[in-house]
Amino acid sequence: MSTNWPLLSPAFPAKAGQPNSRPSTARSRPGTMATIATIATTTTTITAAPFPPGDMKIPPRTRRLTGPAKDASEDYHDFIGAVEKSTKRAMFTEQKRKRRRAQHLPVGTTRLFDHGRMRLVPFPSANPKDPLNLPEWRKWAAVVSMSMFGALAVATEVANGNLLEPIFALQYAGANPNAIQNASFTLSTNSASVNLTSALDPLLPTGTSLLPAGQLNMLSTIPLLTAAAASYVQVPLSVAVGRRPVLLLASLCAWIGALWASLSSNNFDPSSAASMSSAFQQHLGARALVGLGSGAVNALIPLVAAHDLFFLHQRHIVLAVVFAIQAVVTAGLSASAPVLATFFDWRWLYYIVGTAGFLAWLALVAFVPETRWTLRTKTQLCGGGCGGDADQCVYAADSTMNNSDVLHARLDHEAYGGRTLWTDMGIFVVSPFGAWEWSRAGSCVLDLARTLLLPAVVWVALIQTILFVAFQAATQLTVTAMLTASTASTDAFARSGLALGVSLGSAGVLTVVLGGYVSGRFTLGVTRHLRAQQNRRMSMLDPAARRAMKKTRPTVRREAEHNLPVMVLPLALAIAGSFLFGVVLYYAMEASDSTITTHSSHMWVMLLAATSLLALAMLLAVVAGSVYLIESYPVWAGPCLVHANSLRFVAAFFLSGKTAELVSSKGALESWAVYAEVLIVASLGLPALFFSGRWLRAWAAGTVQGGGVEEVAPEEKRTGDRATMISPAPSDTSTSMSISTTTTTTMTSSSVFDQAPHPGTRADIPFDQESVKDESAITGRAL
Repeated sequence: MSTNWPLLSPAFPAKAGQPNSRPSTARSRPGTMATIATIATTTTTITAAPFPPGDMKIPPRTRRLTGPAKDASEDYHDFIGAVEKSTKRAMFTEQKRKRRRAQHLPVGTTRLFDHGRMRLVPFPSANPKDPLNLPEWRKWAAVVSMSMFGALAVATEVANGNLLEPIFALQYAGANPNAIQNASFTLSTNSASVNLTSALDPLLPTGTSLLPAGQLNMLSTIPLLTAAAASYVQVPLSVAVGRRPVLLLASLCAWIGALWASLSSNNFDPSSAASMSSAFQQHLGARALVGLGSGAVNALIPLVAAHDLFFLHQRHIVLAVVFAIQAVVTAGLSASAPVLATFFDWRWLYYIVGTAGFLAWLALVAFVPETRWTLRTKTQLCGGGCGGDADQCVYAADSTMNNSDVLHARLDHEAYGGRTLWTDMGIFVVSPFGAWEWSRAGSCVLDLARTLLLPAVVWVALIQTILFVAFQAATQLTVTAMLTASTASTDAFARSGLALGVSLGSAGVLTVVLGGYVSGRFTLGVTRHLRAQQNRRMSMLDPAARRAMKKTRPTVRREAEHNLPVMVLPLALAIAGSFLFGVVLYYAMEASDSTITTHSSHMWVMLLAATSLLALAMLLAVVAGSVYLIESYPVWAGPCLVHANSLRFVAAFFLSGKTAELVSSKGALESWAVYAEVLIVASLGLPALFFSGRWLRAWAAGTVQGGGVEEVAPEEKRTGDRATMISPAPSDTSTSMSISTTTTTTMTSSSVFDQAPHPGTRADIPFDQESVKDESAITGRAL
């Protein structure tokens, strides 16, 4: 291709007698050419007129234009300048905008796949002390240790709460708690709950009375408040001093509180009101201490397990194991607590939990290292910054057992040193060692304030609160139905823990399968499906449209909203469980105020099935919601988890017992229809977040470096898709302009030139800014 510039220099007439193949006009092709730019395989040449011979006189300078001719010339040059200016702006401004959009991704959007290979996000550093570089067995040992500690703390809080309220009522009234076997339970007149006064008054000694109901309820509600409040302190404290010290302190509070509760009522005088009040206050303080330890379950344990130790594609299975262990242990202790309290002593449960908690604390000391890693930047935490380089990116296939040597070979032991006993079991080992970063803790407190009203956090907290309150109400009403049924026997109280045990136990087992394995694979399948769908659409387009589509949206990346489709299952199970529980309870309750009749044993099975559906929905929602928040805001993972998992305990504190009153006034079917309708309305936030979540994340948390545009797979590359303009050096240019005497145009056919790009854009050729500057200096005219 040859380009001449008729407006740059005047055309000189040919010398008389010199052969000329074509007339010399203003539009003729000059006789001298110089190669000044090479675009891919296309050589672009321009020609410059030779200096006139000595006997040839230069034509005199044309006179200045005046009048209408001058105005027309100025208008023409102004038009040309405006076109050139708009062309340059379209070429370079549009290029920078597209490049910036491709490289700067919203927080929560990451490049998870490289041509079918899954990247480890966040990618681990080359430092062997990085928690992400721990062996798999060490990671899972830490997860199981933390899960056992959390399970024991939650079981102490749940199993010794509402289930043992009649036992505690007899204990602090001066009666023998084992007399509960002779109690006859009836419904309260103002709510669908057990009337403790009419059931326990015949068992009390003469002259004694029960403690007020509100005071007894504090044994089950105070731990909920302390657990919720503890999370707001533990997460900022873990940012300042490290995760390990806070975990050890929380575990210490849990098992010491359990042992304190078992010893609080050993030596009190039943005949002395002051002694009984002191014993009750000690028991209440011990349970508050247990709640302080169980607060780590809400945010700190999920933060360490899913955010610090494991990668993005493993978070579902990790959190499913954490909450499933908690559910199974709580189910076992809940089923055995009424049996121990009825036939033996309620203190045995505290002895068991305290001893097991001490063993779990030793496991924490041995297997849970410090996981706070301050050397990972915000961009690296969000999965960006490596740019697809083979020396930095780590793929999931390299972390398997068959390729463990590949993963180990990338660690730089010489530069950073290896892990030591102090690194694995020491306290305050964060780099810089022993540093207490209170400024980071202050920033975490500010993050708690700024994440409180984020739409994703509010929606997840609302869903978890509704499900937790519904499950708690279902278990309370089921226990009430078991105690007040017309077929209840003398050991009805001993069997009252089966409702919570069966529902939580079955839900915990199913959570590992549905919430861990299936949900994790499903979310990755959503990402792969969207990418395959885009490739399928692109394969049906012509080359120009395919290039335009790639530049508009270069690739399908992993979005945090890809975790939202798995929330459909828990919402559906919760709605179905609410309707089922309301219908069964409606037919189980009769007009009598004192008993609940059951027409067959299938009625109890359906009640337990409905409660199990609600328990499964609650656990699945906790797992999916926690993963969604961690992936949406990796930098604010701790504050987001605090809000989502702690507000449900605050709501449970204020709504405890309200469902029984609602059932008594409105009816069972109408009351549980309210839960189902609220869930249906709340589920409308699911599609809203799925389609607008990316924009909300970019607005709330900003963008990070995404590592550039994903390269085309080798089989998809085409010659000439990208071209580079190369400008010659000034010396080469002058030589070529003075020596070259022929006009030559060389073009190699390429698919990029099959269709010409739109004028004024850079759809195919990314010009370099410096190259264009050099080109304009050579030719005297801006491109």
